[in-house]
Amino acid sequence: MREEMGTEDVGAPGGAEPSVAVRSWRDNAPAMLLDSFTDAHGAPCFTTLDRRWLWRIENQLAVCAPSGGYLAQLRKDLYQYLCETCIHHWNVWPGDEHIEAHRQCTWCNHVEWGQFDAAASGRGDAA
Repeated sequence: MREEMGTEDVGAPGGAEPSVAVRSWRDNAPAMLLDSFTDAHGAPCFTTLDRRWLWRIENQLAVCAPSGGYLAQLRKDLYQYLCETCIHHWNVWPGDEHIEAHRQCTWCNHVEWGQFDAAASGRGDAA
């Protein structure tokens, strides 16, 4: 493999020319893993990239890990750790005739009921 990220010599005898370009993780990354990330409301997200990666891994394990297996237990432990140490990124919801006003964390889904300043949407604070 070359020293530069994203290219690999594959299949060419003697390594004459690179025949396959290996994609970077950034090519496969969802928006939540890009350096400048905004939430669904357009507020900047200041959650660190490593935390966003852990949430991404937890989400993938939640969908793909066989129930009752080692990966399912790993997902459960990771989810519990992430929730216990979450630095909330809030989405503020004003409420309507069906649901009271509240705010909800983008990551751990923790909900706090009451009136909150919509301008504070996205600001993190520790649980």
